[in-house]
Formats: sequence, C-alpha cells, structure tokens
Amino acid sequence: MSELDSIIASYSSFEIRVRKMLTAFCNPYCRVCTNLCCKPYFCKESISTPFLSLILKEFPPPVPYNESSGWLTETGCVLSVGRPPICYEFICDRIADEQPDLLHEYVLKVLSRLVSHLGKNAAGKCHLVEIVSSDEFSRISYSRFRKRLFEAENAFSAILSFFGNGKATNEMISALAKIVPKPKTIVL
Repeated sequence: MSELDSIIASYSSFEIRVRKMLTAFCNPYCRVCTNLCCKPYFCKESISTPFLSLILKEFPPPVPYNESSGWLTETGCVLSVGRPPICYEFICDRIADEQPDLLHEYVLKVLSRLVSHLGKNAAGKCHLVEIVSSDEFSRISYSRFRKRLFEAENAFSAILSFFGNGKATNEMISALAKIVPKPKTIVL
C-alpha cells in the first residue's frame, strides 16, 4: 500500500466515525428543522478536488452527482465519506445555542473541526482538499498527516469519553486544544 493509499484509508475511516457521531448529535435538531443548511455548491468540492475524488473512487456514492442538487436527496446527503470539510464544520446557531454550557459548545466545535484538522497544511500551507492537481500529491508531508491524525484521534477519544461520562479533565482539554484553542471562558 502506498503512503497516499494509507492516507486515503486513514482519512476515510476517521471521517466516517466523525460523521456518525456528528449525525447522531445533530439529528434531533436537523430532522425537525425546515431550513436547508446544505447547499449544492458545497458538494462541488467533492468532485473538483483530486483528494476527495480519490476517496469517492474508493467509496462510490449510491447515486451519481447531480449538477443542480449535488449529493443532496430528499433524505439528505448521500455521501458516507469524501464530504468537503465545510460539511462538518458548520454547526447552526440553534444547535450551538442549545448546548447546556460553554464546555459542551466547545466540545461540539472541536468535533466539527476534526476532519479539517486532518488535512491542514498537508502540502506546505495547502490543505489536502486544496491540492488542485494529482501531480501535487508528491508534496504531501506524510509525517505531518500522521501527526495530525494522532492529534485528531486523541481528541476524538476525549470527546467520546466526555459524552460518555460528562466529565472534563485537563488531559481532555489538552487533547481538544490541539484542534481548537480552548476559550478563556472555560474553566475546569
């Protein structure tokens, strides 16, 4: 397996776990909401960037891309993996505002940034999804990707623990702060 294949496998596996957790968390809000937060033009990134296109080749969607609706159907997005990072980053004001406290809001924000963190600065200052040509894959820093994957995995484990027991520790906050700096307003 090449290093690029390894990155695709690791990225995809991690993205699926983040998507499942975010979906479970947000679904009670989203399923009763009448607003459509997702727009088809966000979908375009999944087919226009070489990295996400490779993921879609590995994990083909159940329906073809539609120029007018993107990957959106009546039941939502059909992509199980290979979504643009913005799809995870967006948390509507209602969901953020209804968190019981600032710590829960912070943990949710970190969860929403994990996929973006994986690809950040993968090729110099370029994110994995900003690579515009497959020729640029040779610029990817595999050690940087592995470091970011390690940080994201640690933060994901901390989030699982927090949602499981409701307790925050300094170690947990330290793991989350590798992804998103801790707001000064959060005190343990």
